[in-house]
Amino acid sequence: MAQSSSEGSTPSTASNPIDESAAHARAEEILAKSQVHSDAVVVPTPSNPALAVPFLTRKAIDRLAGFTGFLTQVLVVVVLLMVLWSVISRRMDKTFGTSLIVSQFQEGQRMGFAFLTLLGLNFGLREGVNPRVDFWWAEFSNRRKALIDFVFHLFLFLPFAWMVIGVLWNPTRRSVTGNLNGEFDTWKIWETWEQSPDAGGLPVSPIRIMILVGFILLLLQILADIIKNVFVLIGREDLAGIHQHDAPIRVE
Repeated sequence: MAQSSSEGSTPSTASNPIDESAAHARAEEILAKSQVHSDAVVVPTPSNPALAVPFLTRKAIDRLAGFTGFLTQVLVVVVLLMVLWSVISRRMDKTFGTSLIVSQFQEGQRMGFAFLTLLGLNFGLREGVNPRVDFWWAEFSNRRKALIDFVFHLFLFLPFAWMVIGVLWNPTRRSVTGNLNGEFDTWKIWETWEQSPDAGGLPVSPIRIMILVGFILLLLQILADIIKNVFVLIGREDLAGIHQHDAPIRVE
């Protein structure tokens, strides 16, 4: 009896398969959330050309969005420094009795903010930072999310971006070339592009060009997202490069 009691009081060292399975699943979840972008995991290019071509296209466009995102981060620092100098100079104006800020500097700040927005459009779409109503979106499976995104991207978002590019194309050409027909007389566009209506102001054409470029980049990223959604719908999430979020973006 004593031996039986001793054996009964000895803790079992056998591992629980259920606990091990739960721990393994939790470890995989933490690993997935620690990835900023699933492209951090190297996925081999499919041997099937029907999958390889859209896969490589999607990766190239995503890398382009990453580059514009980096440029946006640099511009944030530049614009913040410009704004900081504007604030300091306003305080110093009273001391020196003269303005240390010229009109070109103020226009440069406004252009900097515009460049930030336009360069960040495709990067924001790639990273999925657009807000959604998370109380129902967060509960959807990746396949259902892909189906919703595919429909809205293909029938709403893509036509909108294409329409905006079509509207901007000819006015931008006329602004850059200085000709009503939009034909280039020289490759030195800085000699012919549209100038500011204000005396001594910065040229207007660069921001017009950037608006067009921003929507072209957005259009490319929409196409990349459509490719991602198709990969998810056909069961190839490994090729989609789905972005992982620790928590959904809340819309109160």
